[in-house]
Amino acid sequence: MATGPGQRSTAETPPGTRPASRLCSAKGPQDERGSSSTKEGNSISDRIFLYGPPSPAADLRIFCLPYAGKGASLYRQWWEASDQRIEFVPVQLPGRENRFKDGLVHDMRELVASLAADIAPHTDRPYALFGHCMGAVIAFELAHRLSDLTGHRPQHLVVAGSAAPHRQQAVPAERQRTDAELMTELRRLGGTPQAALDDERLLAFALPVFRADWSAVDGYGYRPTPALDTPITVLGAADDAGVPTDELGEWERHTNADTKVHVLPGDHFFMERSGEEVRGLLVSELSGDADVNARGIQT
Repeated sequence: MATGPGQRSTAETPPGTRPASRLCSAKGPQDERGSSSTKEGNSISDRIFLYGPPSPAADLRIFCLPYAGKGASLYRQWWEASDQRIEFVPVQLPGRENRFKDGLVHDMRELVASLAADIAPHTDRPYALFGHCMGAVIAFELAHRLSDLTGHRPQHLVVAGSAAPHRQQAVPAERQRTDAELMTELRRLGGTPQAALDDERLLAFALPVFRADWSAVDGYGYRPTPALDTPITVLGAADDAGVPTDELGEWERHTNADTKVHVLPGDHFFMERSGEEVRGLLVSELSGDADVNARGIQT
């Protein structure tokens, strides 16, 4: 449904706690060492694309950013469903899966700058950006950074499970959290099976990733920037307490183009249970852009 002007809430997060919309932990810790099915490459610019570089033939590329604690394999099924019209391109963050040897990044803007430098050469064809929660923040900042770097703005920005950027303020951190504190936070947020939390082998790889991602999110504070000239589609969940549905429309403040909002069933972790439905929604939203691009290329 299309949105009207959103109503800004004045509610504040109690000291010492943060809403799930800022943390967005993965449903379960995973082995971050990668697998033989991934493509490691010899340089970071190669490794950023878990399943190889984007196709030179797709009418539209959509770069997909994972949420905290996850890697690009989150979008494997989407990548497998790519076709010539719309190609899903999972973007790998440092320190996980095929990039487990790369240093983790604890600062959001440093992370965005690094990703933008590697994605920029692949904006020679029409592209869009998608991210859930932490990934939505990265996608939003990339939309600005890539436009500045290349002069090619994204044709679409799709964000899920995230408050609008102007609502996000840096949370001061006196020190890094201990493993015990991270575990307590994971249990509080929910969505992580107890069996995963009890697996010491997985936790040895997963907890440093969570720590880095949460530090990046906690340290992020919105800096006012001119509105994008890119349409924004916002996905939310009916039962996501951290991102109320009546606030999703506030993303319209960040674009001069159209804003659409879709509310799906479920809680903040709706991507885990409705991934195929979300992919279908993206295909529906982006098909018009892909068709226009195809006609432009043919002419």
